[in-house]
Amino acid sequence: MATLTINPNAAGDITNISTVTGAATHWQAVSKGSVSDTSFVSDTGVAGTFVGDLYKFDTAALSGKINSVTLFARIAREANGFMVQNFSLKTNGTTFDYTWTDPANGAFDTQSSGVLTTNPQTTLAWTLSDVQNIQAGPKIRGFTDPGDPACSWIYIVVDYNPAPKGSNLLLMGVG
Repeated sequence: MATLTINPNAAGDITNISTVTGAATHWQAVSKGSVSDTSFVSDTGVAGTFVGDLYKFDTAALSGKINSVTLFARIAREANGFMVQNFSLKTNGTTFDYTWTDPANGAFDTQSSGVLTTNPQTTLAWTLSDVQNIQAGPKIRGFTDPGDPACSWIYIVVDYNPAPKGSNLLLMGVG
């Protein structure tokens, strides 16, 4: 078995979060190789309204049989506010939301969806094609002002069994 951490590499189907800090685009603000909270997306809109982004992911190095997918994000909120953050996962045209706990005032915190051993849309084991076409991103809502929610990093850890060298599995998308 092996694991591969994949990061956003393009905008997905929606880009609705109101503010980008420290980067040119939403997906660039949350695509990193390590922890850094200097760039992020945040919502300064109407309290109580959910807004979200979806991002595409760099899966070029992935091959073989997929064992599981785990979604991660670093989230924060302004001091003395209250917010809810979900992580949205889109697969095969259907979006699923995973709720996280409210982070400490003013501090970024890394949280996960938990290990997903099956595709929630099909309820079957993940396929290589499922993961290659995945979109994910933050869905955030502030309840009070201040309380602007923010997300500084989105990434997915894929646990997989690499295709043997010279195998047709990679070309066929079979795992």
